[in-house]
Amino acid sequence: MRFLSLLPLAALVFGACSAPAARPAAAEEGDPTASLEASLAAQGVYPEELPTRVTLLDTRSGVKVGLLNEATSSKAEFYSVQRRDAAYKVVPNLDMGVLLAALEEIGFFDHARPGAERVRGATVMLQVERDGSTWTLGYNPHDPADLIRCGVECKETVRAFYNRTTAFQSVASDEGALLFLRSVQNARKR
Repeated sequence: MRFLSLLPLAALVFGACSAPAARPAAAEEGDPTASLEASLAAQGVYPEELPTRVTLLDTRSGVKVGLLNEATSSKAEFYSVQRRDAAYKVVPNLDMGVLLAALEEIGFFDHARPGAERVRGATVMLQVERDGSTWTLGYNPHDPADLIRCGVECKETVRAFYNRTTAFQSVASDEGALLFLRSVQNARKR
């Protein structure tokens, strides 16, 4: 697992230095993004330039979170549209490349089924959609240990990327505004 030892460091560094996809091809000397890209390229990890979506679903609670790369939608385009929820976040193509490499190393593509169908009995499902192709991995506590291990490691990896990614999504929810107003009113009463 040569790459997973680099994953925590890469996850911290990417958010700080990943630049938009439109940066110049010729990197300036001393550019931390170019240096990081070169280090990762030496290990066979590259920015994911194809439209890619990674979705994590807890089928028991219905909670869904996911990541899109900038080849799918720019942050400005995605976050400027009001949505029903804030389930998806946009990450730079380099981050998505790191995530896909980590999922591959964990064994996601060895255990996942081609297609977008629900995995019967799965309590957790992870889906990768890349350039029109979809792979789905689902597992539950009764599955073989290697599938559970793979599923848990993939889930935790996606959650780590999701949790460290900042997003400013406008959400259409009257209840959300009311919750905020109630918390302000309660604070004033104290």
